[in-house]
Amino acid sequence: MKYTFIEQVNALVRSAVAGSDIELVDVEYIREGKRLRVLVTIDRASGVRIDDCQWVSDHLSPLLDAEDPIPGQYVLEVSSPGLTRPLKREQDYHRFAGRLVKLRLAKTVRGRRVLIGTLNGLAEGVITLTLATGDQITVPLEQVTHGNLEFQQPNPKRGRKQSG
Repeated sequence: MKYTFIEQVNALVRSAVAGSDIELVDVEYIREGKRLRVLVTIDRASGVRIDDCQWVSDHLSPLLDAEDPIPGQYVLEVSSPGLTRPLKREQDYHRFAGRLVKLRLAKTVRGRRVLIGTLNGLAEGVITLTLATGDQITVPLEQVTHGNLEFQQPNPKRGRKQSG
């Protein structure tokens, strides 16, 4: 079976982070003139530090040089997913249950193609969200074209003791 360079790069990234607590979130390819930018997004439970990005780059670069899967010149970038982390795999919809998410849909659901709500989870291929109105809505995972966490402003009153 012949792999495309995209599949090869994904496999090499997974190989580079294997055995560590770093997970591959995404690999994007952005054409910039004659050059390609390869953007590797990583995450870890305790959060991504600049040292983690450097570590992945240091382990991935020799693999890319040896296998040479990318045609032409490219620039490699390794970064964290940020506050609006993309939701790419089924396990992301389990892991981030209870968080605010934004889903872009292939088809309208209740007259909307974009939904923002609290992720209740995923069961049998169906995502359940609670909207700001309190309404629950279900969406088949296959209808999601793009999902990501939404930035939530911290509640300043949470955790404070009331003076009395």
